Amino acid sequence: MTPRQAIRAGGLLTAAVALALSAGAVAAVDGAAVDLPGRLGDAAAAGKRFAVVWEQTGCPYCRRMHDSYLADPKVSGWINDHFVMVDLDLHGARMVIDFDGSRQTESRLAQKYVIRLTPTIQFFPKDPAAVAGRTGPDIETARMPGLLGPEDFLAMFQWVVQGQGEDFASFTRRRSEEPR
Repeated sequence: MTPRQAIRAGGLLTAAVALALSAGAVAAVDGAAVDLPGRLGDAAAAGKRFAVVWEQTGCPYCRRMHDSYLADPKVSGWINDHFVMVDLDLHGARMVIDFDGSRQTESRLAQKYVIRLTPTIQFFPKDPAAVAGRTGPDIETARMPGLLGPEDFLAMFQWVVQGQGEDFASFTRRRSEEPR
């Protein structure tokens, strides 16, 4: 590995750790499987929502999400106060326990959930019973497919927390028209 590659790899690791610390993400430890039902249960017990963040090494949009959006204490603080998040790798080999109890690698789960680009953030129901035994993209309450603009990024999380009573476009339009 060249010194430049080592620095870049260290930067990506730092970004992943920053997301874990700033947004409450939990990764597998010592080869243990990432337990999605367990993490959703933890979120529900804490009165928070649950989301999965899909990333991949070298993704410039993932880097921007970490370096710009999540580096803002207002954004990361709000997300951490309202969400438990798990960070998964689009091409990863860690084992993941899905909501239906099946076990597969991150990359296989990405295929199962039709994750095509990064970052993609999946938002799931508050109630673990709503997803128990189920799988696939139909159990999501919302999906952020790619990196939104800075204001819309946080707005998506807020929209999910507020219950999605209106479509996201109407929510963001209404918010932009409100006096500040």
